Amino acid sequence: MKSKNLCLFVLLLVFLFAPISARAQGGDIVLWIPLKSGVTKKDAQISRNKEYVSIKLQSVYAYYRSGFFENIKQLLIKSDISLEQGGKRDQGTMLNVSKELPSQSGEFIGLNNHIAVLTPSSRTSIMLSVGFRGVGEDKFKKIFDLLSGPALKTPLNLADATLGKISGITTIVQGFLSTPYTSNNPKSILDISQSFIFYSDTLEHPDALREGYLVVVSSREHKGDGLTKILSLQPEDYRLSSQGHQLEYKESGAWTPLVDNSYVIFSITQTTTRGEDEAPWLVKYRAAEDASRKVLEGVSVDKAKADALALWREGNILIGADQNYIDSERDGIRSAHLAEIKKILNSSSVAVNLSEPDIPANFAIIAADYKNRLAANASTLSVVVRDEQGTAVSNAEVVLSDSSNPGTLIKVKTDDTGQATLQTLKAGEYSIEAKPVNFNSSTPEKFVLEPKETKSIEVRIKPPQ
Repeated sequence: MKSKNLCLFVLLLVFLFAPISARAQGGDIVLWIPLKSGVTKKDAQISRNKEYVSIKLQSVYAYYRSGFFENIKQLLIKSDISLEQGGKRDQGTMLNVSKELPSQSGEFIGLNNHIAVLTPSSRTSIMLSVGFRGVGEDKFKKIFDLLSGPALKTPLNLADATLGKISGITTIVQGFLSTPYTSNNPKSILDISQSFIFYSDTLEHPDALREGYLVVVSSREHKGDGLTKILSLQPEDYRLSSQGHQLEYKESGAWTPLVDNSYVIFSITQTTTRGEDEAPWLVKYRAAEDASRKVLEGVSVDKAKADALALWREGNILIGADQNYIDSERDGIRSAHLAEIKKILNSSSVAVNLSEPDIPANFAIIAADYKNRLAANASTLSVVVRDEQGTAVSNAEVVLSDSSNPGTLIKVKTDDTGQATLQTLKAGEYSIEAKPVNFNSSTPEKFVLEPKETKSIEVRIKPPQ
């Protein structure tokens, strides 16, 4: 009997101290809401190695129950994302917000943090998790305010530079998210963890990642009346609020927010192009185009062609090893640069034939299609620069930096109304800064451009001290 009781006691300890995600996995409830009405689950499914995925942690609703906040002064929300394939895992941890404890029992917390930007769907699976941690001592507040700042929020993609940066940040953040700096109280009121699969076939799969809104409800503590009601409704009878931060359901003809369970809202988008990053393969392609221009300096067409194609092939090898691109865009980039090489060679008034065993016969069609897709996915940024009083600042230099292309700057001046517009931008993460005359430069501000997006940003500047 004593042996049996001891075994039960050990099993109880194992359950109580097991990792939170292991116990919570089965209890969380996932709701999918399409970005546009009429889109089916099958249509929204993201296929393996055919799209790029951007994921934004849009908001959380935290439902606080009594006893959760004992000896806790500050609340932290952190997110994890990992891509997995054959035992290989690329993971990033982000501290999304550090805030004072609320006085009410429930709270909507808008975040709008991108945790992945233009990440290729080339791996087999992706895991998303969100959790709360508590801070009991004021002396750690400045540390967590810094860790949750924009400088350390780096969305995941598979570029080597990004993975290196995220690895360092993740190590630091995870270190501070453990004792003695934090506590796992409040007791798992929000912790969720869900895995999704990238499938290669066209069948509908319940565990596939989909474009749209993912609402993950934590039912660990209890299943509130609102959640029970939602689970009995048809999809058209629940929705997100106009700003996309609250889950609402229809009750007695009126839309009612869900307030008796904690949940998170992810926004997931996909696209088939990301555009060219500054990479070794791009250097080779540019060198190939430069080699083809030698025909304009008197070099024979045959030699210029041979030199250009040799460099183009070196670029092909390098882009083939770039894990941040899907196959269809690799083909488009190869063909686009090959079409440019042919165009330059033909400017010598000698018709050039690029029939080679490793050159697709339809490369010109592939190149044209790729350029059309780039143009269709281009984004626009509208900027207005104002001083502390809200007055528009003219002739201010606006500097845009592409995070995927370090050192590449786009500069433009504001007009008489303090505005400037930048068009045909590729999607991705950027940093913006204003450098007006007779003012201090603004603090660089990070943001993400989605494909086809038109975004407006206001930059505030201060006069010199």
